[in-house]
Amino acid sequence: MHEVGHTFGLNHNFIASQLHTPQEIQDPVLGATIGLTASVMDYTIPNISPDKTKQGLFFDIKPGPYDKWAIQYGYTKFRMKRKKKQP
Repeated sequence: MHEVGHTFGLNHNFIASQLHTPQEIQDPVLGATIGLTASVMDYTIPNISPDKTKQGLFFDIKPGPYDKWAIQYGYTKFRMKRKKKQP
């Protein structure tokens, strides 16, 4: 997913892994719904829980909230207001 992010024009986001606390990333539901990080453009290590009974996802499986926002911002069309010509 990281390289696909580059094809969409995303830059590296080295703070994206700070979205959740170490305890929160062990929640498999959170990982599946929001993601482990805010962006796939961060270089993350495998998420390995010290407690094997509380293991979340090992890696992100979907784009994060920042990725979605950045792609929407970069690809949404908008209309520029034209200035009226002075007579």
